Amino acid sequence: MRGGGGGPLGMEIASACLAAGCAVTLVSEGRPLIAHLGRYLAGVLVKAALERGLAIVETGAARLERNAGCARVVLNGGGVIEAEVVVSAVGDVPNTGVAGSRVLTSRRPGTWRRSRRRTGRGTARCGAARSSRRRWPRPLSCAGTRHLPLRFEPYFWTEQFGLGLKAVGRLPVDGAPAFVEGGPGGPALMRFSHDDGSGVAVALNHRGPIPRLRRVGRAAT
Repeated sequence: MRGGGGGPLGMEIASACLAAGCAVTLVSEGRPLIAHLGRYLAGVLVKAALERGLAIVETGAARLERNAGCARVVLNGGGVIEAEVVVSAVGDVPNTGVAGSRVLTSRRPGTWRRSRRRTGRGTARCGAARSSRRRWPRPLSCAGTRHLPLRFEPYFWTEQFGLGLKAVGRLPVDGAPAFVEGGPGGPALMRFSHDDGSGVAVALNHRGPIPRLRRVGRAAT
């Protein structure tokens, strides 16, 4: 099996295929996961992947072709990798073109509209956004947080090659972490610091609630 894409999805698919007994080659534009996680965290996951038998081919732009009923990947330098099965997991820009120039409006709590048109009784959607009035009635007011200021923090998680990673804060991160608990290789609870003073808390094979990760990320180094 050949996989195209060195992001989290491509790596997770490669991990699952390896676990199922497939021989897997991952074709990646540069080192996998660095653009998403940063050099340190990407290194931890890539090391685990290589130890489990993943073959990684780093290249520039690549393209897919069909050849005698089989798929193949043509690399930037002209090399070719053939396989019976090719999985493409490239790109992380959402397909928002389905909405066109129409605007989503919400006239009633818990409903989404596309130019006042519905796609089903009691349900409206636009692209991947979908909700039901019966299942989502006034979520914030029901939680009693209508007048509280919202503070959104990015949250990321992935499970691959025997490792589970959860992160709260802005990714990617630079440099080495400060270990709050554990050490390199995990289980570990880590904190990275950005130049602006903000932090990112990362749990590697470390069980714990998300609110604690938020507190670790906000704590001063």
